[in-house]
Amino acid sequence: MARKFAEPTYRGFCLTAETPYGTAEAAATNIVKFTDVPTMPTILEANTDEDEYTGEIYRMEHSILKQGVDLVHSRRLMPWEAGLFLSLLGGSATGTQWLATAAYKNVAINDDSALECKSVTMWEHTESYGDKEYTGICCTEFMIGFARGEFCTLAATLTGDGAEAAGDDLSAIGAEDSAEAYLKYGDVDILFNGVYSEDGDGVGSIAGGASHKATMRSGTVTLKNNAIREFQFGEADIYASNVVKGNLKAEDIVAIELEFEPAAATELNYLLAGTEFEVELSFTGASMGGAEAAYYYTVDLFFPVCRLVEAGLDKDGSTQIANLSIRPIKDDSGDDFPLWHAVITNKVVQYLT
Repeated sequence: MARKFAEPTYRGFCLTAETPYGTAEAAATNIVKFTDVPTMPTILEANTDEDEYTGEIYRMEHSILKQGVDLVHSRRLMPWEAGLFLSLLGGSATGTQWLATAAYKNVAINDDSALECKSVTMWEHTESYGDKEYTGICCTEFMIGFARGEFCTLAATLTGDGAEAAGDDLSAIGAEDSAEAYLKYGDVDILFNGVYSEDGDGVGSIAGGASHKATMRSGTVTLKNNAIREFQFGEADIYASNVVKGNLKAEDIVAIELEFEPAAATELNYLLAGTEFEVELSFTGASMGGAEAAYYYTVDLFFPVCRLVEAGLDKDGSTQIANLSIRPIKDDSGDDFPLWHAVITNKVVQYLT
């Protein structure tokens, strides 16, 4: 039997949210690149007879009780996918056109009014497994990593209802906006302090923040919703009925981990003083060009209220370094700002329509 090439392999997503959960959309909007492995359904729990008296000394039964789909979609950071996964994670997405151009600002936040997670349909093609369709795809965790001299990365932890069906041919589906480029170390900025505000479209900004990009060495930002699958009574199959947000009070629901070369002790002193401060992480790529030359492909993350929960000093050779663990907390002022807020600028009209 002839062995198979690993390529061509495709993964595609639909930007339209499923209604209701687990109902497949018609077709993929775009295909995307990825560095993780192709998807296969997972047996979450199986029934065996190992704890029953059966008259035999060996197991004779293995039947699937619950099935799921789990994957970690990984690749270099691109605004197109960051917008999709942040919208899925929070459950709220709005798109606003920049003047009369093809540029849009997409705002993603956690929807405090909805317990159920939004879901989309995903398709994959592999030479060995063919064309497959996976429904009920939700995002439970999203991470961006960045370091000096390297491309920024993303990793989205996705969970599906477990159903697998014959999928569409993805070879004719276009990739995400080909003008978008991988975001890298030179595109990163991080600001502390300042004054957070939102405009009429809900787009956040921090005025007067102090940039630390010159001293930043590396970092990660991880956002979660701790979502869990639900298997409800009366279902005729072994697939999840829904996915709902879990414990949003967990300390690591949003975690910012930074390593930098401290020029002053100001931020380190936040730990003992219990100082609250704002954080903005900005990833600004290339200009869109043409009529949209004034707009750039960007991913901006805002955290209006943060606390430093752990800090430490170390060294790299002869260089003093500091490690900061930052945890955003919910704003308890009259402004009621969100725990986190993401703005993606690209040519997607809106996510999760």
